[in-house]
Amino acid sequence: MQQSWFRSAVAAGAVILGGIPNAFATTVIQLGTTELLTASEFVFEGEAIDIRVGRSPATGQISTLVTFSVHDVIKGDYVAPTIELSFAGGRLESEAVGIAGMVYPTLGERGVYFVEQTGRTQVHPIYGWSQGHFIVDDPASGDAASVHTIGFRPVYDLTLTSVDFGTQYSAGRARGLIVDAPFEGARPLALGDFKAKLRGFMRQLDIPEPVTRQEDPR
Repeated sequence: MQQSWFRSAVAAGAVILGGIPNAFATTVIQLGTTELLTASEFVFEGEAIDIRVGRSPATGQISTLVTFSVHDVIKGDYVAPTIELSFAGGRLESEAVGIAGMVYPTLGERGVYFVEQTGRTQVHPIYGWSQGHFIVDDPASGDAASVHTIGFRPVYDLTLTSVDFGTQYSAGRARGLIVDAPFEGARPLALGDFKAKLRGFMRQLDIPEPVTRQEDPR
């Protein structure tokens, strides 16, 4: 059981270090924005609309299942209005399985998600773990929605950056993200600009755009 988790974790850029039942430590490999785009099968903007914890009939492992409404497909040919992603671990009745470094989406969370493979259950479905998990912030002031890292660092800009895969460990965000304000009073990148940057990078990398793009008019 733990070996299958290990193989999935390595594919997602993480290495399982702990072998203690119900507690797993992880180290995640550093990615660049190039790797995020090229290695993710499906990239979308969406909202977490349902969260439940269950046990896999095949393995008996506890997993947290998150259903997202798909607002906008950035990469990948995916036409369904929702997608369910399985995250290893969670709490089921009196039993809990914790994965160090695992940040589960919260109900009502809106974000941009880089999914490694849609048809395969892994420890973490988001490529690079926190590196491929972005939060969309809707300010009360009426300003345009902006994008933050999972650690709520505002994203001011993106550059197309590649890394030598497997040589460094992640600090929690992909290389190529600009999270320090370039000047006083600078505003984080608006959601629309963030997605436009990604699509521009895809053109540079010769990644085809979705055949059918679903976009919520809001």
